[in-house]
Amino acid sequence: MLSQLRPQLAPFFESMARSTTSVTTNPFVFTMLGLVTSLGASVLIVKGMWLYAAFAIGLVGIFDVLDGALARVTGTVTTFGGFLDSVVDRFTEMFILTGLLLSGAVPATWCMLALFGSLMVSYTRARAESLLDDIPMGGIGQRAERLVVLAFGCGLSHWDIDYLVPFIMFLCALTGVTVAQRIMVMWRRCEKDSSREG
Repeated sequence: MLSQLRPQLAPFFESMARSTTSVTTNPFVFTMLGLVTSLGASVLIVKGMWLYAAFAIGLVGIFDVLDGALARVTGTVTTFGGFLDSVVDRFTEMFILTGLLLSGAVPATWCMLALFGSLMVSYTRARAESLLDDIPMGGIGQRAERLVVLAFGCGLSHWDIDYLVPFIMFLCALTGVTVAQRIMVMWRRCEKDSSREG
């Protein structure tokens, strides 16, 4: 879905990244900005400042794209940088979903299911790629899609809080389907490899 647009949008974000090189050439700066902004979004959610929270979540997504783009345009792509980016991504989602849990606006069950689903989407990819180097791990509910759902849910809650729960329920379904898709991709690949060996 949205993640499939990254190749087309890459030149735009790389252009944005180049414009920031006069301020910093270190992708770590954007990684940390995303982390701090997600913590701010969590606080805004707890305070019921939904429109500001939606804007903050949008910024988290932009910072997430910019750190990778800046690394590419400055030639500073590293294995550790990719690892750190993935770790910070998990923290940002945990901050935002914990904010929703603490706000009381969403039943705890749905918040926990959304959190578990998001973590499992990440885990299935990490585990598959640790076993097979060249396996494509996509799905309909990758990080960009999840952030968009959270941002829209929070933004619409500014006008009516009743919008929020359906968005979180949709997020739970999205992550569940994505985990299932990735398990199927791994199963088919393993079956294909087994048939070749046989």
